[in-house]
Amino acid sequence: MIKPCLHRLLGLNEGELPRALPFFAVYFLFFTALTIADGVAVSLFASRIGAHRLPIWYSATAVLSLVIIGMYLTQATRHSGDRVFGWIIGTMAMLFITAWTAYQTHGGTIPLGMLFVTREIALTMVLMHFGTFLQDYFLRSELNRLLPVIYAGGRLGGIIGGGMLGWIAQRIGTIHLIPIVVLLLAIAWAGIIKIARSVPLQSEDEDTLENITGTEPKTRSRREAISQFLSQVHRCSLLGWLTTTTLLFIVCRWFLAYQYTASFEVQFDNDIDLAIFLGRYTQFALCISLLLQLFVVNRMVGRLGVSTTHTIYSVLVMGGLAGNLLVTGLPIAVASRFLESELRFGLRNPVNQMMVNRFSKKMRIIVRGWSLGWLIPIGTLVASAMIAGLAQIGSVAIAAVGLLVGIALVVSAIGVGKAYDAYKP
Repeated sequence: MIKPCLHRLLGLNEGELPRALPFFAVYFLFFTALTIADGVAVSLFASRIGAHRLPIWYSATAVLSLVIIGMYLTQATRHSGDRVFGWIIGTMAMLFITAWTAYQTHGGTIPLGMLFVTREIALTMVLMHFGTFLQDYFLRSELNRLLPVIYAGGRLGGIIGGGMLGWIAQRIGTIHLIPIVVLLLAIAWAGIIKIARSVPLQSEDEDTLENITGTEPKTRSRREAISQFLSQVHRCSLLGWLTTTTLLFIVCRWFLAYQYTASFEVQFDNDIDLAIFLGRYTQFALCISLLLQLFVVNRMVGRLGVSTTHTIYSVLVMGGLAGNLLVTGLPIAVASRFLESELRFGLRNPVNQMMVNRFSKKMRIIVRGWSLGWLIPIGTLVASAMIAGLAQIGSVAIAAVGLLVGIALVVSAIGVGKAYDAYKP
């Protein structure tokens, strides 16, 4: 009796919830670790480096992302999903430990900047490959229902991670949370191995580019297929609008991040106070995000449609950027953080994945690699250059230009919505 009610409440078909639980648990572990890492990185950066140095470290994030993700894209389709996950987790763990050890040995701001860069790349890599990993175990028709539920594991993990962040930081210091992050990543890796050994794979008989080009991909090499995809970005309306919208969103996101980091720098005296605040805030914000993801997103999509739901989030982002132009202080900083982080995970990411699911299975891997692997670093570089230049004028200039980019995001979101509705898979 309980299971049927729970399936109806979550908008799932019978039997889907037990299949989703292992993936929910792994995502829970990933985001417990990444939430702690995020709190550590932001707290130490705001209190010991300062927001004025963000453009430099934004650029470093973009360059290192291009290198690591470029390596990932050459391997993602050649090896099993669990093996690639091992490579990702091992690389991220090594970078975290290297930064932590360097700070323990030499101090200074460079290791703290490395932590800031590593947590961003780790988040991107986990998001990118986890979506690909899911496609090995679920059909496209199942993913639209299951994504909000599985991704809710990340929100729950964030709530736990937020509680751990403030509590442990008071006792051992903010920087010493990094070994705990690495331990949690290792446990998540064990969960990935368990899934790979016990959960059967699902297969969809789809061709890489047939939905776009109508060409039989078996006669072409992988490099030719990717090259053909890149040429279609300008020809396929949905791909073109997704590209534009993603770039604009990344710029908006970094504008919001700069603004709330600058506010945190002024509002808090040290990294431990900020870590305690972020821990408590994260728990509250992710509770809201979790409720939205479990009980609202599927219903919004069912009632309003994917494209309208996506546009609503873009309008909210524009509103946050407008708020930064009109007022300053901790409340608008918290709202900006919520839009840029927790609501992005709870609303935008599942809905954006639903848009990508419009394509065939193999094509989705390429589209995700294009969006997460190339557009995010490019958007980050653009944002860092814009903020560095505008900072010479003042915070009002940053807020004003941020609002203009937010308006462009809404226009682009409307365009991608129309393209999504018109696209025939």
